[in-house]
Amino acid sequence: MRVIGQFYDLDRPDHFVWIRAFADMQQRKAALEKFYFGPVWQTHREAANATMIDSDNVLLLKPVQGFSSFERQKTADGLLVVLVYPVANLKSATAFYAHQLEPILQTANAEILATYFTESSHNTFPELPVRTEAVFVCFARFNNESAFESQRSRFEKLSSGTLESLRLRSTLRSTL
Repeated sequence: MRVIGQFYDLDRPDHFVWIRAFADMQQRKAALEKFYFGPVWQTHREAANATMIDSDNVLLLKPVQGFSSFERQKTADGLLVVLVYPVANLKSATAFYAHQLEPILQTANAEILATYFTESSHNTFPELPVRTEAVFVCFARFNNESAFESQRSRFEKLSSGTLESLRLRSTLRSTL
């Protein structure tokens, strides 16, 4: 398991967002079993769980081929925004990105960090439930909040009112 990033949610100060990656679904199962059934979590799980209001808003994602996935370290300040759009399937997600979302991101001079689509494989660790709806997820870094806000209404119009957006600030230890 590789922890890619940890973030503060600027709109919900009692929320914490983190991203972790696994080589494949079998590795995910093995890593999660080792962690959650291992001695450290078993010793500290009650104290850790007491700090969590909700841990069920989990997306299982895979990189969209031909676009991008997280490959670089944190190199810039700015505002990290995660845009989550419901889509019918991967084909419609890639068309949506290329023809509708990417032009708006370019107008805002946003750095596109990664694009993902729902992983449709069976959840190999059902003790951690995941959301099952099909979504396209774009991670983008904006120079500042006003750069994002200047385009927010355009992002929202693309979603017919179903856009889920997160405005995040990296923690000190985050690699993004």
